[in-house]
Amino acid sequence: MEPRVETYGGARWEPVAHLLNEAYSERWSLPPLNIYGPDWEPVSAEKLEEEVREGRLAREGLFAATEGERLLSLAGGRMVGEGEERALEVMYVATRRERRRQHLAAACLEALETWGREQGAGRARIGRVDSRLESACAFLEAQGYTCGDHDQMSITMAAEASEYQPLPVELPPGCRLVQFRPGVDEQDWAELRNTVFGEPEWTPEQFRERFENQPFFDPRGWVFVENEQGRKIAMSGIVVARDETERVTGACVEWVGALPEYRGKKLGQAVVVSCLNFAKQFEPEPLVLITQYFRTPAVGLYKKLGFRVARELRPYEKKL
Repeated sequence: MEPRVETYGGARWEPVAHLLNEAYSERWSLPPLNIYGPDWEPVSAEKLEEEVREGRLAREGLFAATEGERLLSLAGGRMVGEGEERALEVMYVATRRERRRQHLAAACLEALETWGREQGAGRARIGRVDSRLESACAFLEAQGYTCGDHDQMSITMAAEASEYQPLPVELPPGCRLVQFRPGVDEQDWAELRNTVFGEPEWTPEQFRERFENQPFFDPRGWVFVENEQGRKIAMSGIVVARDETERVTGACVEWVGALPEYRGKKLGQAVVVSCLNFAKQFEPEPLVLITQYFRTPAVGLYKKLGFRVARELRPYEKKL
C-alpha cells in the first residue's frame, strides 16, 4: 500500500507523540549545552493536546503520511501574524527512522505549506534549529529553506573549564570590582542591564525570579565595575548549576556588558575573567554562554578566553 498524506485531524495524540520522540531521540545523544535543563524534552499526548488548546499548534495544520493505521511521517504548524506579516510557523517535522529518505517528510511539509498559503501566509518559518543536527539542516535546505540573518542568530559558545587558568582582573585607573549584594543591588542591576541591552526591559523582580531565587544562586559569581563616583558601569554574572544531590552540572556566563561610553576599556574582559575565576574551583562541565555573531568584540573576547562556537540556533525561512 502506497503511503498517503492527509490532514491528521488529531483523533489520537499518542501515535504523534511516539513518532516525535522516536524521530527526535538523536537530540539526547548530543553533548548538553543547557545548564538549566535538557535541550529538548519528550513530547506527550497531553502536551500536544495542550498546544492545540492554547493555539500553539493548529489541529487543521497537522499533516501525516500513513500506511494503513500506521503513522510514518508528519509535519505540523500554525499561523502567526497578520496582513503582510502573516506566516506559517512550522512546529514539527518528523519521520520514522526506517522510513527516512523516502520523501515522506518532504510530502508532509509540502502539504503543510500548501495549507499555509491557503491561510494567507507569504512565508514559512522555523524557529531555532540546532546546527549540530546536520541531517535536519540539510533536509530543510533541500526543501528551499534558507537560514535567516546570520549576525542576529543565537549561538552557544563553550569552553573546557579544566583548561582555563585563572587570570588577573585588570581595570582602568579609578575603577573597582564589586560583588553583587542581594537585597541591595537588584535595582541597579536592572537599570544597567536595560541601558546596555535595551528592550525588552527587565525589572528587579525578574532578576530575582530568573536568578536570585534559584537554589544554586551564588552572589560571589555576580559582579559590577564601579567608577570613581561609585556608579556601576559594567556587569556580568555566572550561574553554577547543581542537581538535587549538589553535584555541579555546568555553568553559564550571563549578561556581560558595559555602558556605551565605557566600551573599549576592557571592562567586559575584567568582569568575565572574574566570573570564570570564581567558577574555576568547581570545574563545571559544560561551561557555556549565549551570544550573537553581531557582538563582534564580545565574540572575540570569548574566543580569547578559550570559548568556541558549539552550536548555532538557526532560524530558517522560505517564501511561499
